[in-house]
Order: sequence, then structure tokens, then C-alpha cells
Amino acid sequence: MTRVGGARSSASDGTGHLYALAVGQTPAGESALFYANWTGAGWDSREVFGLGQNAMAGGEATSVLLPQTGQLTALLRAPVLNKEGANQFEVVSAERTVTKVELTAMPAFTPEPATSVPTQSHPPNNNSPPTRPKLPPTPTPIPEVVPGVTQRELILFGALIGVVIMGIAGIAFGFAQSKRR
Repeated sequence: MTRVGGARSSASDGTGHLYALAVGQTPAGESALFYANWTGAGWDSREVFGLGQNAMAGGEATSVLLPQTGQLTALLRAPVLNKEGANQFEVVSAERTVTKVELTAMPAFTPEPATSVPTQSHPPNNNSPPTRPKLPPTPTPIPEVVPGVTQRELILFGALIGVVIMGIAGIAFGFAQSKRR
């Protein structure tokens, strides 16, 4: 497909057939819907359907394939100029027949039989629900406290370390500047 600059869409039937639809221009400059079928080795059955109007940028396309019925439908939302020259959107549909495909049914899910869970036996006249074993509650974590060290001391120690590092960096910077001169 050449001269395709508009909306594009594709559809597959689930058995390897891929169909591409696109809006473009014919060599004569007419807007058209291009259709192609992927054969596995290349694109085949290229067909062109004239739209009878000039397609403009901003259009959208979608394609729907019903493999069991062999119908491929394209829906285009295209901006067009009305008689007054104002933009409006138009929905265009095109349908074609493609090869019917018999789809293989998906295998049914068969659940495994439930394993028997031992139940507690109750006296026959007891209508209360079975009791579950009670688990101990999860303990709440307690922060570790180091004896003799407070939060204030840790902050002061961190600030002191920062001042020392800044002092060493300042001395090193001054030394490097004096070497340059």
C-alpha cells in the first residue's frame, strides 16, 4: 500500500489471516480505502475503494472481522467539508467478504475435585458454628533505646561531623586554589 497517510486499522481471524485497511490517495489524487490480505509471504488481494470525497487529516479507522460469517467491515470517522465549506465528521462503512474460518472451540476448564477438609465434630443438638483456633496477636514492635544516648545528642553529633567535613573540604579547596596561582 502506497500513498497511505490517513487512518489505519488491521484485523485478524485467529488462524493466521491478517487484513489491513488504510485511508490514502490513489495515483489520481482521489481519497480511497485500501484493503490488503497478508498471505504469510507478502500482501495479496490489494483492492482500492474510492471514497468519493477528499479525506482530511484527523480521521480514524477501525475494522471488525467476523471469521465465522466471512465479513470484514471497516468503519471510518473522517472529517469532510460540507456544502458551506465547514468541517464536519462523517462515518463511512465498507464491507467485504473474506474467507470463512471455522474457529476451534477453546477447551473447557474442568476443575479438580475438592479435597476433603477435616471438620470438627459437634454434638447433634449444638447449633453454634464451628470454632476456629485463636491465634496470638502479632506483637507491636517497640523501638530499641540505647541507654545514655538521647535524640538531642545524636543530632548534635551529626552536626559536629558535618562541620568537620565542611572544614576539611574548605581547607582542601583553599590548598588547591593556592597551587594554581
